[in-house]
Amino acid sequence: MFTCGRKEPPPSAHLFNKFWDIAQKLAPGLTLRYGVENSMVQELAGFALPELFREVEGYSIKPHPDTRKKVVTMQLSLASHDGQRDLGTEFFRRSFGPRSWLHAPHGFEAVKKMPFTPNTVYAFSVLNTVLLKSWHGKTVIPGDMGVRNSLLNIWYEKVEHANRELSDEANWFSS
Repeated sequence: MFTCGRKEPPPSAHLFNKFWDIAQKLAPGLTLRYGVENSMVQELAGFALPELFREVEGYSIKPHPDTRKKVVTMQLSLASHDGQRDLGTEFFRRSFGPRSWLHAPHGFEAVKKMPFTPNTVYAFSVLNTVLLKSWHGKTVIPGDMGVRNSLLNIWYEKVEHANRELSDEANWFSS
């Protein structure tokens, strides 16, 4: 969970150390998840797995909190134009009110939709505990909005879940 005695990487390793910058911005969620002080967030481990996604008409994914193996989820929109704004990921909260059961996703209320416009990025700390969950998903992509292309970059807690080549290269740069 922690990388103890981390040395500051040389400037050439800047690309591989963005996790620490992002972790600082997401400190409130990470301190809740790991039960650490704000000052300790920079010591958390994060190993990247970037992947390209192409989602087409009819695609949807129900609200889910992500696995505990993930520390941070980050999505970079590769939208082709501003008209794709409504293709963004939605964040939800559980709702047991009767109105939330009348529409999909049942039992959830949408609280925020990220804009899906060219070069827009968002990130969140993954929370998946009994009381706190980072519920997110995507309602059905309509046929008139085009394709939803994005780069999803997940930071994992353990190196074995990440992109091995990126992790090895980061270690090489920082040694």
